[in-house]
Amino acid sequence: MAFLMADLQRGVWAKAKEVPADPVEDAQPAAQGGEAADKVLSGEEEWHIFSPKQIDARRCLARTWNSGQGGQCEEARSGCSLCYKHQRMAVSTVGLSYGLVDGPIPEHRLAQFREAALRGVTSAPGRKRAERESEPPKPKRKKGKKMRKLKPKPKDAKLPKEKPKEKASKDKESKSEQPQRVRQPIGSQRAMKESTKEEKRGRPKKSTSTPTEPVKEPEVRSRRFLQSMNEAELQKRNRQKWSSVDVAMDQALQQMDLESRGPFQGLTDKGTIPLPRVGKAVEMMTTTSLEQRLQFTMVLRKSMHHNLQFGSAFVNAGGVTALRGWLQDALPAKQNGKEQLRKHEAVVLEALGLLQTLPVTLQTLRASGIGRTLMAIRNYCAPAMADAGELVPLGEVNRWMKKFRTELMQTKAKAKPEASAAKPPAEVTVRPVVPPASALVRPAPMSTSSASSSAVRPVPVHPAQPLRVAVPARRPAFRTRMLTRKRDRERKAVNETEATLQQLFLLGKVLEDDDGVKTYDICDD
Repeated sequence: MAFLMADLQRGVWAKAKEVPADPVEDAQPAAQGGEAADKVLSGEEEWHIFSPKQIDARRCLARTWNSGQGGQCEEARSGCSLCYKHQRMAVSTVGLSYGLVDGPIPEHRLAQFREAALRGVTSAPGRKRAERESEPPKPKRKKGKKMRKLKPKPKDAKLPKEKPKEKASKDKESKSEQPQRVRQPIGSQRAMKESTKEEKRGRPKKSTSTPTEPVKEPEVRSRRFLQSMNEAELQKRNRQKWSSVDVAMDQALQQMDLESRGPFQGLTDKGTIPLPRVGKAVEMMTTTSLEQRLQFTMVLRKSMHHNLQFGSAFVNAGGVTALRGWLQDALPAKQNGKEQLRKHEAVVLEALGLLQTLPVTLQTLRASGIGRTLMAIRNYCAPAMADAGELVPLGEVNRWMKKFRTELMQTKAKAKPEASAAKPPAEVTVRPVVPPASALVRPAPMSTSSASSSAVRPVPVHPAQPLRVAVPARRPAFRTRMLTRKRDRERKAVNETEATLQQLFLLGKVLEDDDGVKTYDICDD
């Protein structure tokens, strides 16, 4: 900055000292300087290639990039060889990027110029530009002669005056016959443009009419909220949620009846399973292949929706145990391929939807052991956790435990007095008391006369206890460890997200309740 100020001050002093005595004599050197303003570089050095052929001394002498060809700064200089911007660059530690236009280029910048020149010659745009430059200039086209304006013919006084009126009337009729442009009200043109754009993109038009149906609130997918709902609310919620799938189910069932009548022939009646054939359907579940399980589950769910007694008949026939076998096939221990795993996951989601509506009893849970299978599905089947939401088996197990809690308490209370009555009284065994080793004191040495007279007391010997060898704990398999770590990471991420949302909710409540924050304005400070 000090360098710039000194340079500017020096220029002001120099202009103050120069007082022209004769303006004509002073104008001649100025004219000579103007003629010698252009400077031509002469030499065979490499940096001459990246400098302009003629250097204008009236402009800044800093070199510019100019698309890799090199050029001169177009800013006019004031009392110095550089403009204001390049003066600041020259004073800084970096210096001029490409040097002066009449001086050498730094080595690393010269390499950049070489690469740019080579790229411009070898690339397609560079070759086309070179061809255009090598072609001879095309001759300029001559402009055509301008048409002379025809002078209007003088009006003839002998012609009647009615003809111009007829011509005017014809013009009016022709104008009336032409389609006239109808002006639309303000705002409608913009709506039409938006509608045409949406039609071109393939999107449906937005309905401008006001919606008459009430807007449904977003569905709550919180596990705590689902646990707080009673049985009737859960059944109503599941019925509303799965009723939207009826149309898709009907189409799938029709296609199934048309294409694959083999395994379901003689079992279904109009897409559903009648009550007398429930036992046969449960027997067929054990032999059904993977490709037909998804359709089988859809038929079961359709039958459950059409007949409410189908659920109890299906549970009594052992359908829950058959469903457990299908769920176990989706676990990673079966070593399924990717395609088979996707099919198993689709069957699992449909089976979980069926379990939501089945009237499962405590005796059925104990007999089938499906609770442990559901816990394994919750830990190792990702689509069941991500896509099923409340259908995750953990929520099912908790809901079933909540439902059968009173029954479990009653059975435990009945089992305690029966066990106490059936148990015989315990026999009382008296063991001899063995004094500790510290209590046994050896007698003091006696003389030979007294030792011979008194009897020697025997020292008690304790039986040797067997040595216990610590058995090393069995380390779980590598696949089990990896799945456990993945599950812990997912739980930790969910817990951190819930904690962050809870803190944001509390902060919002504090800001809403604080009146000082609402009336605070930054402009007051």
